[in-house]
Amino acid sequence: MQVGYGKIDGSTGGLKLTAPYSILSGTPTVSAGGTGWSVGELAADVYGNIVQVATLSGSAVATVTVVRRGWTDSVPGGAVAFTSVNSVSGTKGTGLTLTTAWSAVDDITIGASGDGIGFYGATPVSKQTGVAVTSAGIHAALVNLGLIAP
Repeated sequence: MQVGYGKIDGSTGGLKLTAPYSILSGTPTVSAGGTGWSVGELAADVYGNIVQVATLSGSAVATVTVVRRGWTDSVPGGAVAFTSVNSVSGTKGTGLTLTTAWSAVDDITIGASGDGIGFYGATPVSKQTGVAVTSAGIHAALVNLGLIAP
């Protein structure tokens, strides 16, 4: 059954919630810095990402910081065009393209009898109780749930 952007379906492991989308990860790198940009100027792309100009090389963007991370169901295969959202100096910058990295938003599986949950394809496990409140204990519990890598 389609629910918003995701899907709910039965699987041999239980109920599966699938969100076939990817989210911007890391900090984009500048492919082409364009011209006419100012430090602090905001730029957006068609995926909902918003970045702020952090440093310049002349009037071209050298680095950016991420303000908002966007989503997509079709990861772009190259540099992504960004358009100025505001003007800091009276003129808007043009020609900015950034190389972006994306991380898949993976499935969540709830155990067939409601006895557990697993993230990112992990086998559903019961509520993590009796965990030692140490970095090793917490690490093990998060690994069991599939929230972090071993």
